[in-house]
Amino acid sequence: MKSESERLTALDELAAAPAGPARERGLLAGLTDEASVVREHAIALAARHLGPEVLGELLGDDVDAERRNSALAALERQGSYAVPHLIKLAQGPNLEVAMFAVQILSRLGDPSSVGALLPLMEHSDSNIAQAAVEALGNLRVRAAVPGLIKLLGADLWLQFAAVAALGEIGDERAAAPLLEAMENQMLADSSAEALAQLCAPRALLPLLERLLSTDRLPLRDHLLRAVAATLERHPELGAPLGGLRGERAMGSLPGYLAGLLPGEAGDAFGRDAATVALALDLRELYPAVVRRVVAQGDPDADVDIEIDSLIDDGGDEALRLAALGARWHTLGSPAVLATLLADADPAVRRGALSCASFTAASGQDGTLEALLARLEDRDTGVRAAACRALGRLAEASPEAPGLERAAGELIARLPAGIHSGQVLHPAEHAAAVEALGRLPAGHLGGLRPALASGEPTRVAAALAALERARGAPLAAEVQALLGSPMVVLRKAALPVVAELPGPEAEALLIERLGDSDDGVRIDAISALVRRGAAAAAAPLLELLIDDAVRYHVIRALGRLRAPAAAARLCELFPAARPHERLEIVAALGRIGGPLALDFLRARLAEADTELRRVAADGIARLASPEVLPLLLSLASDPDWNIRNHAGWGLGQLPGSQAVRAALVALARDVEPVVARTARGALARLEPVG
Repeated sequence: MKSESERLTALDELAAAPAGPARERGLLAGLTDEASVVREHAIALAARHLGPEVLGELLGDDVDAERRNSALAALERQGSYAVPHLIKLAQGPNLEVAMFAVQILSRLGDPSSVGALLPLMEHSDSNIAQAAVEALGNLRVRAAVPGLIKLLGADLWLQFAAVAALGEIGDERAAAPLLEAMENQMLADSSAEALAQLCAPRALLPLLERLLSTDRLPLRDHLLRAVAATLERHPELGAPLGGLRGERAMGSLPGYLAGLLPGEAGDAFGRDAATVALALDLRELYPAVVRRVVAQGDPDADVDIEIDSLIDDGGDEALRLAALGARWHTLGSPAVLATLLADADPAVRRGALSCASFTAASGQDGTLEALLARLEDRDTGVRAAACRALGRLAEASPEAPGLERAAGELIARLPAGIHSGQVLHPAEHAAAVEALGRLPAGHLGGLRPALASGEPTRVAAALAALERARGAPLAAEVQALLGSPMVVLRKAALPVVAELPGPEAEALLIERLGDSDDGVRIDAISALVRRGAAAAAAPLLELLIDDAVRYHVIRALGRLRAPAAAARLCELFPAARPHERLEIVAALGRIGGPLALDFLRARLAEADTELRRVAADGIARLASPEVLPLLLSLASDPDWNIRNHAGWGLGQLPGSQAVRAALVALARDVEPVVARTARGALARLEPVG
């Protein structure tokens, strides 16, 4: 028997041979190879070279399950190319084949199959009906919701499938029917899970009522997830719940939540317990909540976030809980904060400072004094958290009396160098820098002596605070540091100057392009790019003769998309070093224009694979109807990386017949990355409604 390597080679030879019965038989034989690596390669080649009609015949093979499973996998890899035939099979007389076809359509998620799947929810064969329900749920087809609600009265297995599909679709029309389905003990758990996906505001109070009234597990866990998920999706609903405790007995709920709060990082139940405790203002649980935040977060992190963006990106648990506490003002009231700051556990004190939310009144209700007092706490982490909390309070209450004193206390905590005798933890230094950057600019005059001290560590810390500050405080002093004889100070001043408004700051950065230190020049180049300084293009072009910074200059010209650089970069390319050549190709791909496109097209003939790949990426970035013929050519390139770039570029164009046909072909590519890119591009051409 041939070795695995020999059988793989034979498959590749078959794939390269002309289409015909011999190639078809050989590829089909490979689908049952005893070696999984050979079998997987045969599946990829069959998906690329065999029609769905050929593979579809194997779905009814009751004798050779291995071959049938391989055919299923190959059809799935064919993606949109196989959909029309799969729809025919799904509507055909062979019920087993129809079920397999619907299952593949479910996994493909192609929107063109929706019209065929909707009627199948009422198919006489329950297996096909269930597969159609699952497919419509995976596709999140809102048009299926009425039919799915109707199926909540069908046989039990269809009910389960309908509940799950309604959760996947997330249409609020399903909220009331799912709440009603919870009365059925068999469906209660799955209905609660579906409602956790729905996050429907109208379901919050009924779910909360059930959470309070039941202690049956795992239903209570699912209810907790549903309530917490709804609160996180709609944080505006949380604040009114704080008064519920005075109207409704909490029963065993506080004890249940208390048992979940100490859970490990990433434990969903602990996170959900904290969310509900905050919303219901269960103050006896607040020490455990903030202890959880500290245990699972970075003690040096800046816990000051926008709740909506945090929920959208599924941010880290500690920050999410802190943000919810801030949104509902449950952890920032003077009374609550005072209690938590008096706790014997430093983790509770630190967590309270990290989670506390502040309002305009916080500067005059005693909160500022409480924070200042924590600057003398015996725990380093608490002192650092107090610094950050002072910065957040200053943002919320910029007119608060006492901020001048706060500024002085924070400035005193900047690193003062090895000769100062100051003994402070680096975490305090970092926290003080962050907090100072949030103070009103008028309170930062106290940084002037630090800037003039000449002590590199202290000057750098002061500059870091000013980089964060708004209003360009001490701009003259900062700009003067660009002329310091100390390289470290010039480098530290650069990012601050980069944030200053106006042409004067930009001119100073351009001036630093002639600095005696290469590191300063490179930092100046980066700063100019961050500003999008179009005026820097001309002086940057002059630096292309400088070996020390040429690579960074090329990169900058590309990111600035400087049209004037195109001709010079083309001239430079033949004599450039290898890494510079790659960056020139990338830069021209960003700059664009006829000259750049001709240059990139020429690079496709290079022997260097990386150059060809970067050129293909640039061509894809310049995707336009004029570039379509070139992208279509790249879509059949032997290099999978280039085919992948072509697929991405085609996805940026209008969905013409040629574009769609090329993407459908790429969706069958033997390289999974290419197929995935093509399928994503097809989905963008035809988004699910």
